[in-house]
Amino acid sequence: MNKIFTMFAGLLVCTLTFAQKPQAEFTRLGETAPVLDGVIDAVWDGATQYNIDRDYTNETPTVGASYYKAMYADSGIFVLIVVDDDVHVPWAVQTGGDPWTYDKTELYFDVNDGNLTDGRGASAGGVTGHYQFAPDLSTENLAAEGAIDAGNFSFGVKVTEPSYIQEYFIPFNTLVDENGFVMPQTAQFGFDVYISDRDAAGDAGSRQRKVWSNLGTVNENWANMDDVGLATLKDPSDKIYVDEITLSAPSASIEVNNGTLQITAAIVPTNATVQDLKWVAEPANAVKISKTGLITAVRNGEVSIYASSTDGGYIDSDPLMITITNQILTAEEANLVVNGNFDKGLESWGGWVDAESGETYVVEDGVLKCVTAAKAENWHYQVNQTNMFKAIPDIPYILSFKAWSSKFRVATVDFEDTEANGYNRYGASSSPGNVNGRSEWQFDLTTDPTWYEFEVTFDQITETTAEKVGFLLSADDGTVYVDSVYLISKADYDLIGDEPTSVRKINATEFKVYPNPVGTSDMLTVDIQGKDTQVSLYNAVGQKVDEKVSVNSQAMFNVSGLQNGIYFIRLADGSAQKFIR
Repeated sequence: MNKIFTMFAGLLVCTLTFAQKPQAEFTRLGETAPVLDGVIDAVWDGATQYNIDRDYTNETPTVGASYYKAMYADSGIFVLIVVDDDVHVPWAVQTGGDPWTYDKTELYFDVNDGNLTDGRGASAGGVTGHYQFAPDLSTENLAAEGAIDAGNFSFGVKVTEPSYIQEYFIPFNTLVDENGFVMPQTAQFGFDVYISDRDAAGDAGSRQRKVWSNLGTVNENWANMDDVGLATLKDPSDKIYVDEITLSAPSASIEVNNGTLQITAAIVPTNATVQDLKWVAEPANAVKISKTGLITAVRNGEVSIYASSTDGGYIDSDPLMITITNQILTAEEANLVVNGNFDKGLESWGGWVDAESGETYVVEDGVLKCVTAAKAENWHYQVNQTNMFKAIPDIPYILSFKAWSSKFRVATVDFEDTEANGYNRYGASSSPGNVNGRSEWQFDLTTDPTWYEFEVTFDQITETTAEKVGFLLSADDGTVYVDSVYLISKADYDLIGDEPTSVRKINATEFKVYPNPVGTSDMLTVDIQGKDTQVSLYNAVGQKVDEKVSVNSQAMFNVSGLQNGIYFIRLADGSAQKFIR
């Protein structure tokens, strides 16, 4: 009865919330799957047809009666798209223009169960649970017979000019939500289909779109998927639901830094059809949690662990309380900015540079390099990270980064929402350089690498806020360098202070400690920027074990007498790094 009532209440809420969204139900496949060759197999006869018949805002595509069907198996989702076109102009014949402006189809998924209004789009990337599948109709793809492997999905296409048929297969393990879990075969998820229509090749042509759901009232799916439709996977008639989930663990605490604890879930009935669970921790940043319920400690405090069924029965476990102590927080663990050190090149970073505002941006030797030209406004040259992090509203944060320039100049950094929300600076700040007390700061750059810090409290985050940090650099010419971008809550930042039991302060002196872990070596080497620097070695409880003064930018410690464990190297300015004996 509890399950039925909960299902009814959930459906009622969804109905009220998403009443205007088109909805679809994907049928369960039998033993035979469709062949991805652009030919409609008989297996598609059992799937519901959904018309793609809405014109994207202010566009007039010349596409006739087109539709899609979708089915699923244990391995993933199959989609058939039939396009009734009047003129076939794929990218294969292009003589100018971008591939996405030519004839093709596009699929969109938002697989964050219960969070389908987060203001994010496919541009945010799969790490946020938002996906676009839109292969170009290139000469190679059009010439292929059968399925084409596109890496994380596959597709097939067949053209009977001017119309064409495209089939897709999207594996479930490609559709991972923002918490790192594979999309459960349950409840509702965001889904949409676009048909891109082009009636002329070259620069004179223009793209027009037919859509199933999102007309672009707020923005297109690439930028914001809140207006996509809703889809569910139709249950097989013999499905056995989970009725109860009970969690247990061998201990109620983790007392070792980054220690782990395996949580066990007992499911009733034991023969439930779908036994995959969705794991949640509150607060989410206190631990890392795997798909199997293995938790790894990150922050001290009390954490509640929950498990939920993924079969559509809406069953949650009671919370399992775990106490976490003795954690040592690193700047990287506390940082909300993804790839803030640019170790992975421009991964998770993007931007916009107009034709007259300079060259593009690149990463060289782990540093962002921006070559700019002067414009009247600073926004003509931008390097941003959008929708890759989530800040907690109304608590203080510190934005910290290192930057310098080929000459003295003024630069801008800000947290700014999208055009749909009026480019709102959604944070408040009293730090020097702030513009109108909001989350925008102007700061002086010199030729010396310098650390900058700005405090901000995000007091105007809404459900549709696209959280973005960006550097705006076109107010002057020259080359700007940016490195080590950190956004850390003030509470976490205070743990990264001057105490020897915490990691080095991120704006302190940089140095290298090796080998780390020490392993079988008797000597630990510290490379430091400068000579005659006091270098101290502390144990995990803050007791000084040894001290040296650097010679020729190096200090060396004999650690053969140390017991195995965690130790710290600390400089006089408070900089510290952890190493393991």
